[in-house]
Amino acid sequence: MKRTLLMAASAAVLAAPTVAQELPPGNPLPGECFARVIVPAQYEISTEQIVLREASEEIRKIPAQIETVTERVLVQQESTQIVPVGAASGTVLVPGTGQIILTYAGVTYRVAPNRALIAPNGDRVGTINANGDLVAANGSIILAGAVDPVTFIGLANGVSTRLAVGNTAYMIDSGFAVRNASGAVIGTIDNLGNI
Repeated sequence: MKRTLLMAASAAVLAAPTVAQELPPGNPLPGECFARVIVPAQYEISTEQIVLREASEEIRKIPAQIETVTERVLVQQESTQIVPVGAASGTVLVPGTGQIILTYAGVTYRVAPNRALIAPNGDRVGTINANGDLVAANGSIILAGAVDPVTFIGLANGVSTRLAVGNTAYMIDSGFAVRNASGAVIGTIDNLGNI
């Protein structure tokens, strides 16, 4: 019998919440009425921003952009040539076929491109230094300030300069005038070799 009573009490306890939900609130005041009213759910539409992906950084490889351009490149510095005055276009005395010949104290020397003084027999007998001095092979100075150090034109008394082109020789005096065999001025150059 105890068991039956215990089970009946348990069933009453479990059923109580269900009954309580169906009944109006407890302890009503006299003269009040209660009715069950179903209030429908209320919805509201709202717009909000949500983060789908956090801010981030990425490294992308950007291919090189190549274009073809035309560019002027200096391949040789401006240079000068000694050209006879009034000569036909294209007539050039030096460089190329010309030779510079110095005469001092009755001896004729050819000036090589490396500034060497070459005797008539072909021997190297000295050089022209950066000051325009004629220097012997043993290092002694033959004549100081003999020629212009750039153009090799004779500056000292007793030094003459000729340009030999083939079988034709042109004299250059200390005033940088270029003269033909008859002595007529056919051109001039300055002390830098500019015409």
